[in-house]
Amino acid sequence: MEFSTHITSSPCYPQSNDDVRRAVQSATTLTKKAKEAGEDCYFPLLNQPKRLQPLESGVVVRVISKDGFRKKGIIVRKAQHPQSYVVEYGNRDYRRNHGQIIEV
Repeated sequence: MEFSTHITSSPCYPQSNDDVRRAVQSATTLTKKAKEAGEDCYFPLLNQPKRLQPLESGVVVRVISKDGFRKKGIIVRKAQHPQSYVVEYGNRDYRRNHGQIIEV
């Protein structure tokens, strides 16, 4: 298998690297425990948290920066990596994960 492009994760958000691996691990663990308890193996998967709603371009947001301050910015576009957005604040464009963005 060959890959044509290399997509990096959002800066200051290394958790996004293992999203898929962790999701598979969680699903496997939940179904295994349900089978051992004699319950429906798909029921625990229904009780998972919902994903955040996607943000549109031009939406005004607050971004949690490296120093912990919430800076006002605007969504420029959705980035290639899942749940990541390009946000303009401080006269520059930054890529940030949805978990670091608060809609105003």
